Amino acid sequence: MKIAASVAAILAAAIVASAVPAESGQRGDVGARREEIQRRREALRERQAELRRARQEARRGPMATEPFTALAKIGRQGNLTLVNPAGNVTLTGSGGDDVRIDAIKRAWGDTDAGARAALSDVEIQVTERQGAADVRAVLQGQRRLDAEVDFTIAVPSGASVSVRTLSGDVTVSGVRGELRVEAVGGSIKATSVGQVRMLRTLSGAVSLENADSSDVIVSTLGGGVTIRQLKAQSADLRTVGGDLIISDSEAERVIAQSLNGRVELSGRLARTGRYSLQSQSGEIRLIPAAADFELEAATVNGTVQSDYPITVDDRRELGPRGRARVVGRGVGRGGRGNARILRGVSGNGGPLVTLRSFSGDIMIAKR
Repeated sequence: MKIAASVAAILAAAIVASAVPAESGQRGDVGARREEIQRRREALRERQAELRRARQEARRGPMATEPFTALAKIGRQGNLTLVNPAGNVTLTGSGGDDVRIDAIKRAWGDTDAGARAALSDVEIQVTERQGAADVRAVLQGQRRLDAEVDFTIAVPSGASVSVRTLSGDVTVSGVRGELRVEAVGGSIKATSVGQVRMLRTLSGAVSLENADSSDVIVSTLGGGVTIRQLKAQSADLRTVGGDLIISDSEAERVIAQSLNGRVELSGRLARTGRYSLQSQSGEIRLIPAAADFELEAATVNGTVQSDYPITVDDRRELGPRGRARVVGRGVGRGGRGNARILRGVSGNGGPLVTLRSFSGDIMIAKR
């Protein structure tokens, strides 16, 4: 998907822009990159607003609908691929060997006859292969804004699922096989799922709850990310224009980055874990379940505060332009001072936590 590839490129550029710079020249480069990301975000918003207006204009007339139902046998651990240009997708894990596909096709026109004619251009293709099924909605015409398909699909809970949409929300629950969801304009919500590989959207929020997986990738350009009750070996979580909240989760490795939003991690830290939280202009908040961790916190125009006593290993003073303050019990001599980077140990040490923000505050809080 070319659009998905461009999303990854934009997000990668945003992540570079969100790093805390150490030198003035680097600050200039980061500022330029940040302005470029903001420009792309604004262009994206304008384009989306234009498409919404065009879609609303195309759908002012009469509407025609038509139901669709199909079954496909894939086995208990088969594969389902769904491609839907426009419309919502609801996908639920169930028993049996079959995929049950229920859909509603909708089309609009200037007249009733025009709506029915537009509906005839909407096709749902179901292709069965050995242990797999491909489902695709086809909207004829290059700018088909007056038609959509809403899917409700029941799939064997052990099946692997791949969903790609251009316009519409995606909701997945009870799927324990490998899961990949890519959307352009819409939110993604996944609950009680296993082996989540990727949840990616260009414009919309992402919510992941009660998931058990190995390596997880979540990214969005124009929405927030909420992660709750995730068990994973590693989690790569990124957003440009929203908050990123992780709670009651367990992972050995976490990368959580936002350009403009708040980043928060609360819960148990693995003894040998590595955790990196970054934001360009938002607050960073860590709420560990225990007091044992190693810390590296860096901010240029914010403050660092800790509810835990920190034994400082290394501390670098800022130059004349630095305004970061470190405030907290056991931080530095007397617990106060100016610092660009704070390195220290809480309790008996253990997991390494890196917290970075350019202009936001950093807080390590007790539950």
